[in-house]
Amino acid sequence: MDNKQKDLFREGIKSQELRLSLLKKSKIINQDTYIKLTEINGIRNKYIHLKKVGKVEDDSLKVLRLFIEILNSRFSERFIINKEGRIVDKDNSQTYSVKVD
Repeated sequence: MDNKQKDLFREGIKSQELRLSLLKKSKIINQDTYIKLTEINGIRNKYIHLKKVGKVEDDSLKVLRLFIEILNSRFSERFIINKEGRIVDKDNSQTYSVKVD
């Protein structure tokens, strides 16, 4: 580990873009998820840093849609839903029952 990497861990990562890049390079997230999170970050920056005026309703719906796509993708990488409606882990075939009230 070089000094720059050590500094990241010691001081923390201050940039959201750098965090996303590290997640992608570490293969914690894939390219598709990286692109969606980068788009969400761009929308976030409009409001957090007052960079641009946006359409709040449109932007909030877009962020919600992107998060749903990411969650669906991440879920389907590891689990399937069987014919009985139970969640099954692809790795170990463990079944999870979900009670919906």
